[in-house]
Amino acid sequence: MKKKFSSMPDPDIQDAVIYARYSSHSQRDCSIEQQVADCELFAHQNGLRVVKVYADRHLSGTTDNRPQF
Repeated sequence: MKKKFSSMPDPDIQDAVIYARYSSHSQRDCSIEQQVADCELFAHQNGLRVVKVYADRHLSGTTDNRPQF
């Protein structure tokens, strides 16, 4: 018997977002890429579905006044 395609999300999988950031000029975009890759691996290993990735570059974490935060 064929399994029917369902547009309903799997209730056993929890949605998650990733927020990656770096503030130092000594860091580069690859820092963001590595953070996202690490978070995606964590999500996969823990039954999470990443639905959105946010990233801020060259912004301090001392305030929440960050566009993607």
